Amino acid sequence: MGNLYALLGNIAWDGTALYRINGPMPQPTSSNVGPSNSNLNAVRLTNYFTSSQNYGGIAFDNGLLVLQVGTSSGNGVSTYQRVNPATGQFVGGSFSGIGGVDLASCQNPNTIRLQKNLPDGRIAPADQFTLSITGGGITGGNTATTSGSASGLQSAEAGPVIAQSGIQYTVSESGPNLGNYTSSLTCVNESSGQPIAVNVNAAGTSGTLTLPNTSGGEINVLCTFTNAVPSVDLGIEKTVTPTAAQVGDVLTYTLTVTNAGPATAVNAILTDQLPAEGLDCSAAVPVCTSSGGAVCPSGAIDLGDLTGTGITLPSIPMSGEIIVTLQCAVTEVGP
Repeated sequence: MGNLYALLGNIAWDGTALYRINGPMPQPTSSNVGPSNSNLNAVRLTNYFTSSQNYGGIAFDNGLLVLQVGTSSGNGVSTYQRVNPATGQFVGGSFSGIGGVDLASCQNPNTIRLQKNLPDGRIAPADQFTLSITGGGITGGNTATTSGSASGLQSAEAGPVIAQSGIQYTVSESGPNLGNYTSSLTCVNESSGQPIAVNVNAAGTSGTLTLPNTSGGEINVLCTFTNAVPSVDLGIEKTVTPTAAQVGDVLTYTLTVTNAGPATAVNAILTDQLPAEGLDCSAAVPVCTSSGGAVCPSGAIDLGDLTGTGITLPSIPMSGEIIVTLQCAVTEVGP
């Protein structure tokens, strides 16, 4: 749940003040009993109220709070002021001419929330991402960081935050390994199901949007960053020379790994199985060479790793190539 706004009028210890209690709000422990010992932090938003005035209520319009102001004489004449709920600043001038006792309203504000989708899971189990919504003076409830290793939609969300029509907002994500993913950003109005236009940067990690003015109800924007694991097309070829040999000859095995792309293969595992009989590979030292921007493993390659759990190839970009060679002596030939 989002933030709670409270307007306190002419109280002895604080005069008249507008407070924001940052969400999420605590949930009841049963149908009748609320949570016990729940301390909520309230942020005092503004000091611009006139203490001699009575404030009859608050309601939302297109993202602003509308405050109903009545004089201390109680003559029923009200003035209305608009306040930015993110900053507490008054916006524009006041207006009047409408009587009222209580500004109760079922109008909901415009909102933006931001979520993360990892349809293919994480490339590295420790990969985490921070989501952020900025603009319009927003300072609270506008960031979130993922956790865990689950795939799909993540439980951490930024927002919802209250948004005003005509104001530009920025939604963004950050993380140490974003470059390893194919990122995209989409936004939709949850109230109508219609897409919301968003200007996305080239990397797909940030976008700006402006909520349109509307008289057809609130706009609830849901933006989603989707980080997909890039697709790769790896190929491997194994050759041996010479193709015919006698006892005592040395055979050279060549493993060639290629990537047809389109994405870079990161941390691919290469394994190989050698014939169980007829070869002596005890002195074999696998040698790696690379081209096309591919990266070989650092340090010496252990034959036991290659023929066991495999060796890690750090990076093979599209059209890159890694070649691993090793030599074994022929100890036995077939009939």
